[in-house]
Amino acid sequence: GVLDGLVITGGRADYAAGVWVKGGTVMCCRVEGNISTNSVSAANGGGAMLLAGACLVSNCTIIRNELQLTGAASQLGGSAVHFANTNAVVTDCVIRENVNRLNYLWANSTVFFYRGGTLKRSTIAWNTNYNATVCVVETYASTDNALISACNISSNDFPDVAAGNTASAVKLYGAGVLATNCTIDGNVNSRGVVMYNGARLLSSRIRNHQDVGHIGGGVRMSGENTLVADCIIENNSIAANAYAAAHGAGVCQ
Repeated sequence: GVLDGLVITGGRADYAAGVWVKGGTVMCCRVEGNISTNSVSAANGGGAMLLAGACLVSNCTIIRNELQLTGAASQLGGSAVHFANTNAVVTDCVIRENVNRLNYLWANSTVFFYRGGTLKRSTIAWNTNYNATVCVVETYASTDNALISACNISSNDFPDVAAGNTASAVKLYGAGVLATNCTIDGNVNSRGVVMYNGARLLSSRIRNHQDVGHIGGGVRMSGENTLVADCIIENNSIAANAYAAAHGAGVCQ
């Protein structure tokens, strides 16, 4: 089916409080002010929108949605878009001012990838993550495939990251994961990109970050066969109150 030109707002549910999409197309919609309260599964989680099948989301605004913490030991997901076992495509969207209040450090984000998905030509900005170490993109396992292409990922905030700990605007995990032609700029209290185990970062610009941890203010590479190529990495730093022996303000390999 097709959703075209809708305003979807005021929803409240355990997860996917705005839209749960298993197939079809969502276009020119505004998904705003929806609240999810019990996102505990990578396959069934997320705040505004859960994509669970082959679908297309285009030219949508996803704004001011929230994932709330309700007491579970570990809750996880993406406050705006949650890809779950899918080859879904999100393109030409604006994703902004969403809030994630969950507590599972490596699996909270604004856009969450679980075993597939494509995000392209979209702006992800002014989102807030509490209790999180990755803001925009997390891929869940080393065998996943995910593509982030021609996106602007900027001015996202991690307001409660303590000195000596590290948040990252983008996390790339696994040989099937590629970010290309992206601008990653001025995310607050975080490094730009952390990448693992064969992930690739190509033709992108990573700039204006101040990491409050101690390594890799622009890009942190870990594991074997990660690749950064044809990128501009500039004006990144490590905060003065970070751990001692801070190093690799631009890139740490």
